[in-house]
Amino acid sequence: MKIAVIGANGQLGSDVCNCFLKNDDEVIKLNHDDIEIVNIDSVASILKQVNADIVVNTAAMHNVEKCEENPVRSFEVNGIGSRNLALICNEIKSKLVHISTDYVFDGEKKQPYIESDRPNPLNVYGNTKLSGEHFIESIGNQFYILRVSAIYGKNPCRAKGNNFVNLMLRLSDERDEVRVVDTEYVSPTFTEN
Repeated sequence: MKIAVIGANGQLGSDVCNCFLKNDDEVIKLNHDDIEIVNIDSVASILKQVNADIVVNTAAMHNVEKCEENPVRSFEVNGIGSRNLALICNEIKSKLVHISTDYVFDGEKKQPYIESDRPNPLNVYGNTKLSGEHFIESIGNQFYILRVSAIYGKNPCRAKGNNFVNLMLRLSDERDEVRVVDTEYVSPTFTEN
């Protein structure tokens, strides 16, 4: 199967590519230098040229603080970028697999969230990711939306420059006591899964 992975050099994207390659799929790795998802012409040009069976979107503006500082850019990437991918995937009859986030929820539920729970994002990042989901749901013909939380893997996060495990190991070497948030409950998502 021919699979295009957008955000292929990111923490999640790089492991997604490796998993498809291990499955003997043909993988087209697309990064910022290759495709600009906020630009419909770029998306159309590249995806029509690639003509993949499946397009996996792991690209996002996901640094929560930077999203708050620049909500317009966050909406362009997470909302309009998702819209553009859905439109072009329809044209070329590709399935779209879109990675979203648990940040679409407010965290008030005392049990694990399920797909049918009502989203209620509390920040720009969550709102823009939810807008991307809405665009895909209203436009897309063949799509899957996966909401993941607390992504971790071997590769560093491009936006933060590290991965959680390596950060904790480094901090444990540097400090007598490592302090982390103890009021947040998540189901961490291993990038290879």
